[in-house]
Amino acid sequence: LSGGETEVLYEFPQAAAPEGIALDRNGNTFVSVRTWDGGAYIANELFKITPWGEVSILTDLGPVAPGGSGILGLTTDPRGNVYATFVSGDSETHGVWKIYPDGETEHLPGSENIIEPNALTLDKQGNLYVTDSDTFGQGATGIWRLGKDTGVFEPWCGDPLLLEDPANPNGGMPLAAANGIAFDPPNHLYVANTEKSLIAHVPILKDGSAGQASRVAGGALVFNPDGLAVDTKGNVYAVIPISTVDLPPAMGGPLPPLSPVVKVYPQTGLIEPVLNVLSFPDGAYFDFPTSLAFGTGPLDKKSIFVISMGAENFGFPQGTGPKLTQVGVGVPGQTGQ
Repeated sequence: LSGGETEVLYEFPQAAAPEGIALDRNGNTFVSVRTWDGGAYIANELFKITPWGEVSILTDLGPVAPGGSGILGLTTDPRGNVYATFVSGDSETHGVWKIYPDGETEHLPGSENIIEPNALTLDKQGNLYVTDSDTFGQGATGIWRLGKDTGVFEPWCGDPLLLEDPANPNGGMPLAAANGIAFDPPNHLYVANTEKSLIAHVPILKDGSAGQASRVAGGALVFNPDGLAVDTKGNVYAVIPISTVDLPPAMGGPLPPLSPVVKVYPQTGLIEPVLNVLSFPDGAYFDFPTSLAFGTGPLDKKSIFVISMGAENFGFPQGTGPKLTQVGVGVPGQTGQ
């Protein structure tokens, strides 16, 4: 698609609650999809969509206890393995899962210590970074790290920019703190703090430790950002879930028209709408977007692919339903290692 062009590629059943998205080097798209029965997420499936549009279920991580958020963020490695976060409330299943191309699964030991694992990214050395949303402020770690050499999950960054704000400026509505995360070579991590409506930068130091976090952008145009992605020029793209929702005053609304996807220039903090919001007044293309990833296929490298969870799945009035949408942005993205 050309810059600004938008197309809905796939519509999920209304009962589905898709959340995360990742693409491998062969152009396969993976989507984490939860099924809600009114009390709990009874299925937590990893959908695989080939470049030819064939859809299959690679695996199902199973049900979770009431209150568990289920399968959330995704990322892939060069071998086509998928890493998924899973919030289940059961230490035997809670944490991070590695899913092999044949559908076999591995629960990564030590990840059960992450309070609320959400989004993931890999750096060029193969170290895995996982955000801990910790919605109710039980810990002091915003990012955990699985070192390629150590094979151990450890708390990596607990800067206040990444943590929950006890004052909660959003009217008491439970929101994730550290949420979306993206790696930009050679040593940059960008993290969305949904609750604080900001995007932070955390440098990776030469010894592998976290440098001083800094605020890159914030405010009304990035109100409650979720998933992140980075292009080859180092610019950050964020999805804004509530861009399709009429928020009541108790939750910070009403808001000005917001683009479902925004582009952030880290060097200046400038925030630029990727889409003309007046072109999407009925939410036909987006409904509570939660995550995004750059394309990897030869015709799709200058597009981002956006998952909309569906506002009804987050307790808002029913919208147009969960979907997968392609948006042309005119520049290729960083697509992992």
